[in-house]
Amino acid sequence: MKPWNAAVYIRTSKGAEEDLGNTLGVQLGIIMAYLDKEEDIELCSVKIDNGRTGLNFNRPAFREMMDEVEAGLINCIIVKDLSRFSRNHLDASDMLFREFAAKNIRFIAVQDDIDLLYLREEQRDFFIPFRTLMNQMYSMDLSKRISSQLKIKRDRGEYIGSNPVYGYKRDPQHQHQLIMDKPAAAVVQDIFQWRLEGMSADRIAAKLNEMGIPCPAEHKRRSGSNCTYAFQKNDIPLWSAGPVIRILRNRIYTGTLEQGKTKSNPLHPKLTKQLPENEWAVREGAHEAIISEECFRAVGHLLNTDARSAPGEDTVSLLSGLVRCAACSSTLTRQTVGKYIYYVCSLKREHKESCSGCRISTDALESSVQQNIREHINQVVLLCSTIATEDLEDKLLCQIQRLQSQISKVEQLASKKRRLIESLEPSMADGIITLEEADELRRSFQNELNTLSRRKQKIQEEIQRVEDRTILDCEWAKQFIPYTSQTEFSRKDVVMLVESIFLHKDKRIEIHFVHDHEFEYIRQMLE
Repeated sequence: MKPWNAAVYIRTSKGAEEDLGNTLGVQLGIIMAYLDKEEDIELCSVKIDNGRTGLNFNRPAFREMMDEVEAGLINCIIVKDLSRFSRNHLDASDMLFREFAAKNIRFIAVQDDIDLLYLREEQRDFFIPFRTLMNQMYSMDLSKRISSQLKIKRDRGEYIGSNPVYGYKRDPQHQHQLIMDKPAAAVVQDIFQWRLEGMSADRIAAKLNEMGIPCPAEHKRRSGSNCTYAFQKNDIPLWSAGPVIRILRNRIYTGTLEQGKTKSNPLHPKLTKQLPENEWAVREGAHEAIISEECFRAVGHLLNTDARSAPGEDTVSLLSGLVRCAACSSTLTRQTVGKYIYYVCSLKREHKESCSGCRISTDALESSVQQNIREHINQVVLLCSTIATEDLEDKLLCQIQRLQSQISKVEQLASKKRRLIESLEPSMADGIITLEEADELRRSFQNELNTLSRRKQKIQEEIQRVEDRTILDCEWAKQFIPYTSQTEFSRKDVVMLVESIFLHKDKRIEIHFVHDHEFEYIRQMLE
């Protein structure tokens, strides 16, 4: 009779922790050799966590094994040594001496000569706590070294993710470099194009399914990957709005890597925290772009608008979700009155007393927007022509003088703040202010000094751009040039060129174009 129903547990780490003595084959060989000599143990299952950290118990095979313990299917667990079971000192002690003891689970660590059925006092009081603590210290030290290595790779612009996002694959010549997965990249381009044309994420997903295009998870499977996703619900999953929106919000498609967005706690995975954007590792031009920055910006703007298509329509109307009331900033919605269609302030429409409101016919609004776009493109073209044909040295010199005057004003303000900081000590000595008030004022003045320093730095950089004439490169204008010969503009065109549209109660239309700041800066400089 064999009273002990055993599960063999084997774990390898995902980092550089392992050596040849901890491969799956070595661990299993050591345990099987041990079982050959034990007549009272029946092997029931082998559980393997490959590439999993030992600092927590959040491991699939380990949880499966514990489910079998709860179900009463096994009452004995065998590992090669304690480090394979856990590298978390507190978790290991709690599991061994509290949970296993309460459930009469026999635990055996072969190479550490530990068997809870025959546990000696010195093992319980000294050896096991000391060994688990040393295992944790080793793993924590290793985790820090690996994190440091990964940070270096992120800062160099190398991709360190486990699975490349849909649209990219690893370069066979450089595992930390992304290259286009051309079939998937073409789908990504279609997704952005359709969103610009007014399709919703749900409609885009439906169209992809109708076309028989595999969703990201299925595409990876067909490409030879065995990765799975937590949000995957079907054996052969379909496209849905979720994956579409994740693609539309991912800046990686512009060629920019954004990594290091979170900081994990190896002992407590649930305590992982989101880092502020200024602490991310961002590298522009890290790989070939699938879509342009301008396209990404336009789609990002659309995702923050509430635009719905009419019943039976795949796309939204020309200006749907793009026009706001100048009085209250509410989005204008379309309203049909008889045979006419109007854009009406949504707040005024729903809460008549909340806004003075604005209203304009669809034809009048769309016609005016079309005309404004044509005029602005002509102005951009004229500006570029002026830069290319006229002698602008005198105007550039005037701009440098204006900027130098701004620096003088910033320096005067900074000097005043420094004098105020110096006056705090005498004021405190005379009893005019307290120590706490002085400290608070010092912090406030120093913050203002820091702001002035940054302002001065920006002006100096601006002067440099004027001096070397890079200010006249007008890269931003290239977005408008392809539209020079157009007289009518589609939904996609409007989204690409227009930042915002405001309608005033007197029906005056105020349009802000993309790169308005750059346009106005150059225009005023050359006046």
